[in-house]
Amino acid sequence: MVIMSSANHTLRLDAVSERLTLADQVYSSIKKAIIDGDLRPGERLREVEIAATLGASRTPVREALSRLEQDGLVQSLKTGGSIVVELSIPEMREIFDLIQVLETYAVRAACDRITPKQLEKLDTVCAKAEQAVKTNYDKVSELNRTFHELIIEAAGSQRLKVLIGNLRSAMQPYRALTLHSNKFREQSVRDHRQIVKLLKNGDVEALGALMGEHLGEAQEATLEGIQAQAERLSRSK
Repeated sequence: MVIMSSANHTLRLDAVSERLTLADQVYSSIKKAIIDGDLRPGERLREVEIAATLGASRTPVREALSRLEQDGLVQSLKTGGSIVVELSIPEMREIFDLIQVLETYAVRAACDRITPKQLEKLDTVCAKAEQAVKTNYDKVSELNRTFHELIIEAAGSQRLKVLIGNLRSAMQPYRALTLHSNKFREQSVRDHRQIVKLLKNGDVEALGALMGEHLGEAQEATLEGIQAQAERLSRSK
């Protein structure tokens, strides 16, 4: 793990390895930092600083930032340089609406295709989340992501996986504000257990309805978290 200090906080970027091209490694490291929240929405990305931290030249960093811009995670500034994309409330609602449509489709498709082994993995994820829900936010957040990834994998569509992956990546820096809500976190874990039950029963209509409701509640919890954070920051000034 490589540590880079910025003006506001200490940033963690994964060290690069030799199995990918240097640009691929830089891209993966910055993307992970954005998704994990180490690089925050609106934060300036300085090529020289990132290059020095990762032991790379500015060329692969520039290429990585260009790819991240195509992913919708980074935005170029007219004055030069880049920032982590900071979404407006309407943009976040649009992304959540798209995720809701696509993941509802995914869980319905998964109902016909899911294997006993995949169901077993979902059961394991649910059990771990139930154990951690009251004590370990970070673990529940990781398990939440894994649960949805397993559902999408079970749907059996690579195109769908890529589409949802890009949308979820764009929202990930904000998702911490969702799962920090104890009420939503506990409801989310219960929803996941019910989704597995419905998958086992093959109840496709109930699955579609529950996933839609689950993601709708996630949207509102996220937006409430953003509002609460904005109010806290305003009071601290």
